[in-house]
Amino acid sequence: MPVTLSTTVAQEVYFYVRANYHDKRLLQDDHIQQDIHPEDRDGSLLSRPESQQLFRMLPEVKPSVLYIFGANSDASPPENRLEKMETTGTGVGGSGGAKAGKVQEAVLDCGHLVGMEQPAQCAEAASSFIDFELTKWEAQECRRDEALKDLSRQERVGINDAWREQVGAAAKPQGRL
Repeated sequence: MPVTLSTTVAQEVYFYVRANYHDKRLLQDDHIQQDIHPEDRDGSLLSRPESQQLFRMLPEVKPSVLYIFGANSDASPPENRLEKMETTGTGVGGSGGAKAGKVQEAVLDCGHLVGMEQPAQCAEAASSFIDFELTKWEAQECRRDEALKDLSRQERVGINDAWREQVGAAAKPQGRL
């Protein structure tokens, strides 16, 4: 049975791209360009700034990530997949990325609409990843609980002498603001 979107074609198209040119009938200022990063202003007449913004933020991603790609996706060719894998979590505050085992990928035999084309395989990849991550987290929590088990509640949640010492050292002038 054929299905169709309940939105208009225009609404779907605008979800992916928007006009990046000036239509003098609609506007007289540069507000369309304001949310496009200067590095991304390539003269394209159609774009969405969000994907470029998100890509620039990938190095800062802290949680573990599983990318699920379609092997035959025009939107995620191998070179783009590799770039995401090499970039995600590698910056200041990031997880450490793929080299630290925090970013993984699953490539399924389908196109771009992975969850619609291969729902069972997509769910299996996601559930395996989540199970692995939860098992690691549970082990970390057990180690943490073991390390703290002999401390009183006040010692676990209160301010200790080492903390006071550091605050005192931080309160002294360091020569920088």
